[in-house]
Amino acid sequence: GLDHIAFASQTKKSVDDLYKFLKRNRFMVFKPKEYPEYAKGYYACFFLDPDGIIIEYIYCPISNI
Repeated sequence: GLDHIAFASQTKKSVDDLYKFLKRNRFMVFKPKEYPEYAKGYYACFFLDPDGIIIEYIYCPISNI
């Protein structure tokens, strides 16, 4: 079954902005950070939707992600 879904962002700032919004609205959210093991410049925050599905919001300067 579905355990994780990711959405791409146009900027690193929008990842930070979403994090701030989610934190303010009491979502379970993990602070954004870089994940060089995925790709150079990969930056993401993870949070849970109301059904417990992990949502990932990423910025990556590499266009094939």
